[in-house]
Amino acid sequence: MTILHNVAALFVISAALTCSGGPDAPLPICSERGASPARYERSRLHMGTSFRIILYASGREAAMRAFDGAFLRIKRLDEVLSNYDSASELNHLCHGGPHSRPIEVSDDLWKVLERSETLAAITQDTLDISIGPLTKLWRRARRRKTLPTFEQMREARERAGLHHIKLYRESRRVQILRAGMQLDLGAIAKGYAADEALREIQRLGITQASVDAGGDLALGDPPPEQVGWTVAIPTLDPASQIEKESRPADQTFLRLANVGIATSGDSRQFVEIDGTRYSHIIDPRTGLGLTRRISVTVISADCMTADGLASAACVLGLSAGMKTIEPMGEASAMFQVMRNGHNQQYTTRGFSRFVVGHTTASQMYDCTEIK
Repeated sequence: MTILHNVAALFVISAALTCSGGPDAPLPICSERGASPARYERSRLHMGTSFRIILYASGREAAMRAFDGAFLRIKRLDEVLSNYDSASELNHLCHGGPHSRPIEVSDDLWKVLERSETLAAITQDTLDISIGPLTKLWRRARRRKTLPTFEQMREARERAGLHHIKLYRESRRVQILRAGMQLDLGAIAKGYAADEALREIQRLGITQASVDAGGDLALGDPPPEQVGWTVAIPTLDPASQIEKESRPADQTFLRLANVGIATSGDSRQFVEIDGTRYSHIIDPRTGLGLTRRISVTVISADCMTADGLASAACVLGLSAGMKTIEPMGEASAMFQVMRNGHNQQYTTRGFSRFVVGHTTASQMYDCTEIK
């Protein structure tokens, strides 16, 4: 099963000494003085990406129990939320449409669908989980480096549309009103999986932990003797390989705890066709991949919300995206845009309190300076 997502790399940095351990064993990474609890790390592939968990536990047995519980939780969510696996609950729901009556769904699928609907309303429907047919077309376009035909686009857009999905909040039931719909939860599912994995680790008694779902991070209590996890956000990549090789990798460093953070952008997933660069991030209003260079990092109370907002804000663009996120007290964001070959960064007012440094003197503006 796979859920591909618009990822620009986000990663946790933690200085430590590596101790012994096999390739598939949780690796304790100990402090120089052997302080307890010890740091353990483990990674597994799920949802088309690598899930990396770092935690601090009193011993190997407690760490193993937490890893096993967290990865099992992710695996089961994989089986519910996948739009690749024909046997997933999501695909059973889609393939059964149109429904003559509302269908009962699991708690996990309901929570993701409900949050998607809420975020769609906040973001002018730019977080649109109904665009599965368009996503499929653009995956093929990236492989073949050929634009979809007008007829293909028309047919795919006819099978999309949030108005074809009806949620019944009182009974937690869902109704698909259009035949041939394919929901795509790729803009929000990994964030939810990271949240749930962290919640499972905490349920097992470990609070100092981080879950990295291919760049979407759910962060718990900070490591011992630290005020937060140090998170690195690379700047938006230059347009050409020559530019990349001629300048150092710029990064912004944040210090965070008990939040979710996600970055969306086109640095790694895009296609150039007839001289135009198309992102894999689709604008549901046009059905086309974005052609502007943009990356958005969102910090929120949970990773699912950060994940969805970051994806939608890329579609909204700098000005509308800022105006959407700025009033949200529970979220803050950094936008990166490429202008004339130069990366420029804009942040909402709440973002700067998390910033602890930069590798270069990047241009950073708060939202009041957006033109």
